[in-house]
Amino acid sequence: MNNLRKNILISLGILLLGFIIGFIVSRVTIQDSEPKIEYIKGDTIYKEVPVPQPSSEETPSEPNIKYIYKESIHYTDTGSVKYREVDTLAILADWIKKRNYDISLFDNDTIGKLDLKASVQYNKISYLDYTYTPIYKVITKTKEKNFEIFGGFGTNTNSTVNGQIGFYRKHLGIGYVYSRDLHSSNDAHGISIYLKY
Repeated sequence: MNNLRKNILISLGILLLGFIIGFIVSRVTIQDSEPKIEYIKGDTIYKEVPVPQPSSEETPSEPNIKYIYKESIHYTDTGSVKYREVDTLAILADWIKKRNYDISLFDNDTIGKLDLKASVQYNKISYLDYTYTPIYKVITKTKEKNFEIFGGFGTNTNSTVNGQIGFYRKHLGIGYVYSRDLHSSNDAHGISIYLKY
């Protein structure tokens, strides 16, 4: 019975030593993988902007007068221009006309999309809003083990105990197996090949 206890303690000691060595070696052999970069579309932000007041106003010294006069007569011999009658209805129609603008300021795979909508009427901005869909850059780094050590302990129905220790390199492993028959006290040694899926 003392032999059995001694063998079990030796097997457990070998197993514990294998786990400790495996833990240390596997921690040392961890490498960072190539970072994975993804661009993830965020939630769209919509906001109506309060209508801004002009920061400054100016009247041009030489206005574009083609909208002001109904007709102009150009004299080719003298080069002079004579204007006839101001077209007040054309000026008023232009002033009350509402002009809507849809502007895409940018649409980029890495920063997102920004669209503006604006309306101009009565010579002023009457409506302004924007829609922004951001793109977030996500970098994922993972750690990969190049080398893994494993250990194990087992028994079976014919009173044999065994201890195993080995290592994996990626998907292929090799291990040492020690077996002991508890009735005959015979020892056996073996090597095993393992595949990890």
